[in-house]
Amino acid sequence: MTAMDVLDMMSNDDSDTVKIVYSHSSSSPTPSTQDAVSSTDPRTEITLKRSKQKAVNPVSSFTQSLSDGTLVGYIRLKEFNNEAAAETSKAIARLEREGVQEYVLDLRGNTGGGFQFALNIGGLFLHDKPMVTAQGKQQDSMVFRSSYPSGVVTEKPLVLWVDGLSASASEVLASGLRDNCRAVLAGTRTFGKGKIQAVFGLSNGGGLTLTVAQYITPKGSIIQSKGIEPDLPISSISPYVKYFVDPLLSKPDVSVIDFTKAKSILDTCPPVVNSLVTNPGSKLL
Repeated sequence: MTAMDVLDMMSNDDSDTVKIVYSHSSSSPTPSTQDAVSSTDPRTEITLKRSKQKAVNPVSSFTQSLSDGTLVGYIRLKEFNNEAAAETSKAIARLEREGVQEYVLDLRGNTGGGFQFALNIGGLFLHDKPMVTAQGKQQDSMVFRSSYPSGVVTEKPLVLWVDGLSASASEVLASGLRDNCRAVLAGTRTFGKGKIQAVFGLSNGGGLTLTVAQYITPKGSIIQSKGIEPDLPISSISPYVKYFVDPLLSKPDVSVIDFTKAKSILDTCPPVVNSLVTNPGSKLL
């Protein structure tokens, strides 16, 4: 029995406790979570209490009026969990009722999460557009598109605020929306986490993690180790310092973003020519 087999057994069991019977002896019978244990058997039995945690709402929002009277809706997304897309949709609905004219989606400090949730949030702003290509070593590729069940919820101008800790799913969302001319990026260069890894079970019960593909943006840029440069650079304290002191900080001031320039960038943005992008000169790192 491999580590993956054990994981599958425990994942498919929804009870409050999990009984595990194991042995360090290679001659002992195959362990399971259901085997009885006799007094002469060298196996050990332990019972673990299963802890079930509800996903925390990763979204917060507020409005801010600029000096020219523009009302900006600010949304902060801390992580991509299974509540992210639905809560972002709710936040947009609330801000729409308040009459916002521009949006800021703050991905600073968001190190990623569920890949699918990034595609779902992209679907709140874009209908069925290429968000990222997963490209393998042999130039095989698969395009992933924006998708949300209820469709696009707003078409108002959007700025994504990023920094050096915006990684993985954050970079998928940011590059997908920017390359499709739906958003402008502000802040500092993102982290550069664009690898796709898989774990393969081994016969001895161990596992081997291999990089099997990498993310390529809709316009053909590599994310891994390079990150994404913003359209509107905004200096700030180190993202690593901000990560720890953030709970002590007040609401961010969105007036540091040049919304006039952001609109100009969107108006002159060249569209994606071919969504089935591969990069022949790139190496799978």
